[in-house]
Amino acid sequence: MKKKFTILAFILVCIAAYEISFRYWTGKNGEVNTDVSPPSLYYSSDLNSEFPLAERIFTWRANLPLGKVQLAEGTGAYVSGGEFYRKKSDGSWENLSELFAQHSKQSVNQPE
Repeated sequence: MKKKFTILAFILVCIAAYEISFRYWTGKNGEVNTDVSPPSLYYSSDLNSEFPLAERIFTWRANLPLGKVQLAEGTGAYVSGGEFYRKKSDGSWENLSELFAQHSKQSVNQPE
Protein backbone atom coordinates (compact mmCIF):
# COMPACT_ATOMS: atom_id res chain seq x y z
CA MET A 1 0.00 0.00 0.00
CA LYS A 2 2.82 2.38 0.87
CA LYS A 3 4.50 1.67 -2.48
CA LYS A 4 1.28 2.50 -4.37
CA PHE A 5 0.93 5.74 -2.42
CA THR A 6 4.54 6.66 -3.19
CA ILE A 7 4.05 5.98 -6.90
CA LEU A 8 0.82 8.00 -6.95
CA ALA A 9 2.47 10.88 -5.09
CA PHE A 10 5.38 10.82 -7.55
CA ILE A 11 3.00 10.92 -10.52
CA LEU A 12 1.07 13.84 -9.02
CA VAL A 13 4.29 15.75 -8.35
CA CYS A 14 5.38 15.18 -11.97
CA ILE A 15 2.02 16.41 -13.29
CA ALA A 16 2.17 19.49 -11.06
CA ALA A 17 5.76 20.22 -12.13
CA TYR A 18 4.78 19.89 -15.80
CA GLU A 19 1.81 22.26 -15.37
CA ILE A 20 3.95 24.82 -13.53
CA SER A 21 6.60 24.58 -16.26
CA PHE A 22 3.96 24.95 -18.98
CA ARG A 23 2.43 28.04 -17.38
CA TYR A 24 5.82 29.63 -16.74
CA TRP A 25 7.29 28.93 -20.20
CA THR A 26 4.08 29.89 -22.02
CA GLY A 27 3.87 33.12 -20.03
CA LYS A 28 7.48 33.93 -20.84
CA ASN A 29 7.79 32.81 -24.50
CA GLY A 30 4.34 31.82 -25.84
CA GLU A 31 3.06 33.83 -28.81
CA VAL A 32 0.33 33.56 -31.44
CA ASN A 33 1.24 32.67 -35.02
CA THR A 34 -1.40 34.50 -37.06
CA ASP A 35 0.24 33.66 -40.39
CA VAL A 36 -1.36 30.21 -40.41
CA SER A 37 -4.98 29.16 -40.36
CA PRO A 38 -6.09 28.32 -37.77
CA PRO A 39 -3.78 30.47 -35.63
CA SER A 40 -1.37 28.44 -33.53
CA LEU A 41 0.86 28.75 -30.50
CA TYR A 42 4.61 29.05 -30.93
CA TYR A 43 7.44 29.76 -28.53
CA SER A 44 9.89 32.57 -29.28
CA SER A 45 12.64 30.56 -27.57
CA ASP A 46 12.35 28.01 -30.40
CA LEU A 47 12.82 30.47 -33.27
CA ASN A 48 16.59 29.99 -33.59
CA SER A 49 16.49 26.27 -32.93
CA GLU A 50 16.41 23.45 -35.45
CA PHE A 51 14.45 21.34 -32.97
CA PRO A 52 11.52 23.28 -31.43
CA LEU A 53 11.70 21.65 -27.99
CA ALA A 54 9.22 23.89 -26.14
CA GLU A 55 6.66 23.51 -28.92
CA ARG A 56 6.93 19.73 -28.83
CA ILE A 57 6.70 19.59 -25.05
CA PHE A 58 3.91 22.11 -24.43
CA THR A 59 1.68 22.50 -27.52
CA TRP A 60 -0.47 19.46 -26.77
CA ARG A 61 -1.21 20.91 -23.30
CA ALA A 62 -2.29 24.23 -24.84
CA ASN A 63 -4.90 22.31 -26.83
CA LEU A 64 -6.55 20.99 -23.67
CA PRO A 65 -9.37 23.15 -22.24
CA LEU A 66 -7.98 23.25 -18.70
CA GLY A 67 -8.22 26.99 -18.09
CA LYS A 68 -6.80 30.04 -19.77
CA VAL A 69 -3.03 30.53 -19.63
CA GLN A 70 -1.49 33.93 -20.31
CA LEU A 71 0.94 34.21 -23.21
CA ALA A 72 4.12 36.30 -23.30
CA GLU A 73 4.07 39.82 -21.94
CA GLY A 74 2.92 42.31 -24.54
CA THR A 75 0.62 39.93 -26.39
CA GLY A 76 -2.32 40.44 -24.05
CA ALA A 77 -3.54 37.02 -25.15
CA TYR A 78 -4.46 33.82 -23.36
CA VAL A 79 -4.73 30.26 -24.68
CA SER A 80 -7.13 27.50 -23.69
CA GLY A 81 -8.22 24.49 -25.70
CA GLY A 82 -6.31 25.66 -28.76
CA GLU A 83 -8.30 28.92 -28.85
CA PHE A 84 -6.86 32.36 -28.17
CA TYR A 85 -8.59 34.94 -25.99
CA ARG A 86 -8.19 38.50 -24.76
CA LYS A 87 -9.69 39.77 -21.53
CA LYS A 88 -11.91 42.82 -22.04
CA SER A 89 -12.02 45.72 -19.60
CA ASP A 90 -15.44 44.54 -18.34
CA GLY A 91 -13.94 41.16 -17.39
CA SER A 92 -15.48 39.15 -20.23
CA TRP A 93 -13.44 37.20 -22.78
CA GLU A 94 -13.10 37.91 -26.51
CA ASN A 95 -12.26 34.95 -28.75
CA LEU A 96 -9.30 36.12 -30.83
CA SER A 97 -9.14 32.90 -32.86
CA GLU A 98 -12.29 33.91 -34.73
CA LEU A 99 -10.89 37.39 -35.30
CA PHE A 100 -7.58 35.98 -36.58
CA ALA A 101 -9.42 33.56 -38.89
CA GLN A 102 -11.49 36.40 -40.37
CA HIS A 103 -8.37 38.50 -40.85
CA SER A 104 -6.59 35.57 -42.50
CA LYS A 105 -9.50 35.04 -44.93
CA GLN A 106 -9.53 38.75 -45.81
CA SER A 107 -5.78 38.72 -46.42
CA VAL A 108 -6.07 35.73 -48.76
CA ASN A 109 -8.98 37.24 -50.70
CA GLN A 110 -7.32 40.62 -51.26
CA PRO A 111 -5.24 40.94 -54.44
CA GLU A 112 -1.71 42.21 -53.95
